[in-house]
Amino acid sequence: MGMASSDVEWRKVLERSDFSTGCSVLGVTVTSDSEVLMLVATTEGAVVLARAQRDMKPLDDVRDQLQRLGRTIAAG
Repeated sequence: MGMASSDVEWRKVLERSDFSTGCSVLGVTVTSDSEVLMLVATTEGAVVLARAQRDMKPLDDVRDQLQRLGRTIAAG
């Protein structure tokens, strides 16, 4: 699942559940790969903050930062 689709899915989950559903529905298999672990951890953190704040801004912020990081890594 890419960053964009993960973000879209979390938005749906949070909106449908009125911000009451959290990380237990994360549909990503966690491996020891550090990049995957970072993606999962930052997404889970953003979900926790979005639920607490009842706002999508934490997901927006994390998505934007991860996309910037991806571009930086790709640029070499």
